[in-house]
Amino acid sequence: MKPLKVAFLWHQHQPYYKWENEFILPWARMHGVKDYYDLPYLLKSYPKIKQTFNFAPSLMIQIDEYVSGKVKDRVQILSEKPASALSKAEKQEILNQFFICNLDNLIKPSPRYFELYQKYSSGADADKFSTQEMLDLQVWYNLSWIGEVSKQDKKISELIQLDRNFSESDKKYILDYHLQVLGKISDIMNELKNSGQIEISCSPEYHPILPILIDSHAALEAMPWLDLSNVQFRYPEDAESQIARGINVYRQTFGALPSGIWASEGSLSDATCDMLAKFNIKWTATDEQILKETAQGDFYDTLKFFPQIYHNHQKNCEIKLLFRDHFLSDRIGFVYSNWDAEESAKEFCSHLESIRNEIIRVHGEEALDYAAVTVILDGENCWEFYKDNGFPFLNCLFSSLSDSELFETVKCSEAVEKINPNYSKTFNHIHAGSWINANFSIWIGDKDDQTAWKMLAKARGEVEAKKNNMSPELLDKVLNEIYIAEGSDWFWWYGPEHNAPNKNDFDILFRKHIGKIYELLGLAVPYEVLHPIYLAAEHRRYSPASSQISPEANGTARESEQWNGAAIFSSAGGMSTMHQVGEFLAKMRIGNSDGELYIRFELARKIELDEFITMSIDGTAIFHIYKNKIEFDNRLNNMQIVEYSFGEFCDLKIKLLDSEKVSLSIELKTSSLGNEINYCKDFPIIYSMI
Repeated sequence: MKPLKVAFLWHQHQPYYKWENEFILPWARMHGVKDYYDLPYLLKSYPKIKQTFNFAPSLMIQIDEYVSGKVKDRVQILSEKPASALSKAEKQEILNQFFICNLDNLIKPSPRYFELYQKYSSGADADKFSTQEMLDLQVWYNLSWIGEVSKQDKKISELIQLDRNFSESDKKYILDYHLQVLGKISDIMNELKNSGQIEISCSPEYHPILPILIDSHAALEAMPWLDLSNVQFRYPEDAESQIARGINVYRQTFGALPSGIWASEGSLSDATCDMLAKFNIKWTATDEQILKETAQGDFYDTLKFFPQIYHNHQKNCEIKLLFRDHFLSDRIGFVYSNWDAEESAKEFCSHLESIRNEIIRVHGEEALDYAAVTVILDGENCWEFYKDNGFPFLNCLFSSLSDSELFETVKCSEAVEKINPNYSKTFNHIHAGSWINANFSIWIGDKDDQTAWKMLAKARGEVEAKKNNMSPELLDKVLNEIYIAEGSDWFWWYGPEHNAPNKNDFDILFRKHIGKIYELLGLAVPYEVLHPIYLAAEHRRYSPASSQISPEANGTARESEQWNGAAIFSSAGGMSTMHQVGEFLAKMRIGNSDGELYIRFELARKIELDEFITMSIDGTAIFHIYKNKIEFDNRLNNMQIVEYSFGEFCDLKIKLLDSEKVSLSIELKTSSLGNEINYCKDFPIIYSMI
């Protein structure tokens, strides 16, 4: 019996939070203590389990700076200060910052921490908290982020049991212990790497979107309607430097060269693949949707389970490609956190068994020698939503995979070792896009994204104009600021798609690095760099209509101005640090003229054949909007579709009876396996007629 190979890739990543000599945000430390040590350590109990860990160099650099004691984060500094010496402003800052974590899994398990949270949530200000309460809060915010493995430390276990009335020495022990754990991350990774149980890959140094660095107009391949006429960023030399510098950080940390690179956010293009191959990188990975867009009519469902080849005949270079199964990856990332651990592991394995059976049915059992299911997700963000940091689930999953003869876990380099032309194709062109919706909308599709890119391009142009007159030392400093500002995370947080309490900090950090570039060049910092990019008013979830409209409703961008005055509903922004593939609706515009309702769906990407939007109006008229058709069930015969069209947008014109308000409910649905819905999001809206 041949087993099905399963390749897990855990992407360990944090942006570069350092400004001057301080980390503005604490997440490299917090996730280092909670996740980056624990997940690889857990594998020691399961020697049959092989996996791949992708470490972003920007994370490695920060861990080293923490361990050396050279740099501290703001939370760390506030935590170290004796509670009795805190000013009122510092107390308030602690209250604002030290509850930013998962309520159910990091706060509620401690009666004391939850008690402090409730007091803060009731509106109590800094004056209402005693010195002991502030000390307990300092302790608990740092204690709550300690991972399951590290909780086995005798002193840490005792402090968790104590729960309250901590001493300053207790606090110091915890903060020192954080640094001890951070110092052990590279050791455990090297140990597992040298034993052959894991492979370690990396990303470009500061985690940039490589295709956009090479040519920002690469975004137009997937989104030809996007207006990038004022956004010109073409610095392939920066992309090459980010790769080279990332590989160098990897070599310093792990003493070797990586075989594979997870290009930031799974973002690929022809030029990106050429560049990775130039560095002798053997494999890279992205999402299955990229394969679907690349293969077009030659795509079939089981193709994604086989490694593919990108080959540039002109440059005589090639690289092997793995494709993320987004159904299984999203099960771990978004679904199983609220499930029973044993049931979720069982369900995951049942899907793997179904895939194995399908491969055998279509290709024969010998195809299992060449197939691999690739599961890729962040190695940190989802575990905060699991009980006990996901350990019950991971123990059940790893135990099931170890005991089963049906499956074999492999490293990514092992998954691409065997290529059979009967199952794998060779492409001379790969669709330019990321793991999210096979495009770059998240990073360059919104007005704020584009404002940030224009700001960066202007600063980069100044560097280019003056570089020949700079000393090597100054040029190196300036380019380092450029490389940091090119990181993907600044652009991730611009636009409405993602929200978090620290969202504005990313805008501040980005603009600080841009400003530093001008200062190093001896130039005045432009006015726009000194003011926030984030347009809060434009990113409200729902903006009411301001006037009647009568658009042509023909699905094209040509008459977009006719939709001015419509209400705007944004479906994005529900996710925080994570993103889910099923989110294909970006915005919806709703407007009316006398007796007629106009609706425009603006999509983040094309609707696939197994996806649809369900819209209910007043609970009686049900619309099912598919890729190229609309099904309509009007139970009360109180409205009718006058016209609809599909194009760059999906537009509807609906005849209504007189009404002051209509109630709309929008659901997005996608199914990747039979009739099972793996993503469903409901948005209720009350629209008032103008």
